[in-house]
Amino acid sequence: MKKTFSFMDLLSVQSLIDAERMISIGANKYRIEITGNFKFDIALSPEESASWPEALKGRIILAGSTHRGEDEIVLDAFEHAKKDIPDLRLILAPRHPERFNEVEDILIKRGLSYIRRSELRTQNSDVILLDTIGELAHLYSKADVAFIGGSLLPFGGHNILEP
Repeated sequence: MKKTFSFMDLLSVQSLIDAERMISIGANKYRIEITGNFKFDIALSPEESASWPEALKGRIILAGSTHRGEDEIVLDAFEHAKKDIPDLRLILAPRHPERFNEVEDILIKRGLSYIRRSELRTQNSDVILLDTIGELAHLYSKADVAFIGGSLLPFGGHNILEP
């Protein structure tokens, strides 16, 4: 590993323990920088926080970063829970923007009351399709239940530190 590390100008690691591990396998200690963990260390400003979920009536489930095939599973669970919890709302956030239309088609086929976040004027819909970028991290604190996609099917999951 020492030869491999010699080609690196800088090695960014999360902690002192990580730095010591890299040094022990041949990294130059003068080329290591401890940067922390972006997902863990990020400080969300209350001023930047999305305020629109506060106008939602009822309880909120947030399904963030869903992958193809997971949306149907989440919607099945939502529809089942809604029978017992009539004021339940779902914020559904597909992992990739190119899937927004695909997920909207699923909602249409199921006949669910939904609205895209980008078109949100009223909070009367049961499902809000989060079709914006940059809001998801702020929304986790507004939810009563949060689900992180990538875990229902073999995608490998996502970093649970964000919610």
